[in-house]
Amino acid sequence: MQEKIKIKLIVDLSRKDERDCFFLSGVRRLKDKIEIVESEEDADFVFCHRSDSSNNWYPPILNNQKKLVVLDYTDFHHNADYFDNYGYYFKRSCVIKNGFSQKLIDKISQSNFYSLPYSIKYVNDKDVHEVLDLSNIPKNIDITCFFSPNGFGGIRSQVSSTVLNFCKRKNLKYHIGQSGQDEISYNGRENFLKNYYEINRSSRIVVTSNHNNWEGDWRLYESLSVGTCLFVDKMLIPVENPLIDGVHLVYYNSIEELENKLEYYINNPELIDEITIKSKEFVYKYHTPINRMNYILNTITKN
Repeated sequence: MQEKIKIKLIVDLSRKDERDCFFLSGVRRLKDKIEIVESEEDADFVFCHRSDSSNNWYPPILNNQKKLVVLDYTDFHHNADYFDNYGYYFKRSCVIKNGFSQKLIDKISQSNFYSLPYSIKYVNDKDVHEVLDLSNIPKNIDITCFFSPNGFGGIRSQVSSTVLNFCKRKNLKYHIGQSGQDEISYNGRENFLKNYYEINRSSRIVVTSNHNNWEGDWRLYESLSVGTCLFVDKMLIPVENPLIDGVHLVYYNSIEELENKLEYYINNPELIDEITIKSKEFVYKYHTPINRMNYILNTITKN
């Protein structure tokens, strides 16, 4: 029997955002591989979840700093630029981004610095299909975009406006904007909002985009997890078993390309159906919190 990896956790448990939905849920579901210990001396590794996005944050100082594994789900790429005193650093957004223009940060080439994309999420260690019955919901919305044309500006408002105008020109059924007031708050991160997931499930195509200045959000895997054909601007962050354009989702690199691809897929509905089926199967096989935690464990123990 393989010996368990002993881990000490440094984590704020006050919210069930990425701390619980992606990180701790993966830890708990791998109890056959992981043993939680209380002291650094007993630990093989010390996992620290970074929840503070300010430049004043620094990693905790340990007796053996090589044991420290920082899990950073914060937005901006430069949050990891100010220090190197850790054993391993896993970062969610590793791009310098301004709208559609982006490039990977230089730090991603360092031997102990890795990307950490989001995954499908668990709430109280349950998947959305264990909480909500989404099985018999008809696909009666052609295209959905959960951003508002009159929102915060930037790429997301451009995308939403483009989708709205496209749907009106083509006389399509659409949903634009938030699914309800609860989506504005952390309630949508800490729970499975019934109306939001039902709209996702009802939609043949869901169009989303990354933020103007960083990559990775909750919406991508929330939509993929219920079975839909997802459109999103091209992502650069390295990930095991990557989502492939035209197979698991549809990437676009400009507003013009978004319009052209919407036209193409609306005119070829069988392709929408194929992506919908393949994407859901793929993310549940390769993009769960368990997958992400296995990736972390394999990375830090391979040496």
